[in-house]
Amino acid sequence: MKKYNLLTYTAFLLMPLVSNAQTAGFDETQKAEIGQVVHDYIISHPEVITEAVQVLQAKEMKAWEEKAKQAILNNMDGIFNSKSPNSGAKSPKVSVVEFFDYNCPHCKVMQKTLNDILSDNKDVLVVYKELPVLNEGSLFAAKAALAAREQNKYNEFHDKMMTAQEVLTEDKILALAKEIGLDIDKLNKDMASSKVNDELTANRKIAMDMGLRGTPAFVFGKYPATKDMKVELLPGEVQKQDLIEKIKSYK
Repeated sequence: MKKYNLLTYTAFLLMPLVSNAQTAGFDETQKAEIGQVVHDYIISHPEVITEAVQVLQAKEMKAWEEKAKQAILNNMDGIFNSKSPNSGAKSPKVSVVEFFDYNCPHCKVMQKTLNDILSDNKDVLVVYKELPVLNEGSLFAAKAALAAREQNKYNEFHDKMMTAQEVLTEDKILALAKEIGLDIDKLNKDMASSKVNDELTANRKIAMDMGLRGTPAFVFGKYPATKDMKVELLPGEVQKQDLIEKIKSYK
């Protein structure tokens, strides 16, 4: 969410007072006196700035959550019923859709958490939505992962890249691809396909509609998806127990 400094918030606090003073017909001396009173009060009670920050941030968060929820409902098929790569149950009860970047350290932390959850819950499906936002290596990795589907190695390649500790460059990605036995010539050809590019374009559009500011981000829903079901968005690195509780609420 947006973050403002205290000076900006102070300006927000003062604007209504200044506006009222102008429309009420106060002269310049009276306006200056009003400004001084406000200034002195804030100096004597600086905690009001913190309170204003908290109130405004809460309003912004609520507005963003409502926008994101509506965007999810508007993009139900693209989020839940797409042919995006997935892992987990063959007959799931819950879908967890993850928007991620292969070079995002928080996404790498969450990969282990997701794998643990899939191991312990045989009724959960994780859907992977590549959202390369960090650098060119991220974009190359996303294309390579999607292209690996044509060799039935998406999940293996996905785990390989998500567990790599170093930044994923083009050379590193191709080296990892060789390690798991991918045909590099075919991989390069498939990376340039319209199928791969169309999926990345669709993922970006959905992310923009939801107002995502980064990765990871998780969307929750029942499986199979219906247009009237409860949906939620949980952004950022999440504690394992919080993720487990959220999943339980959909069973």
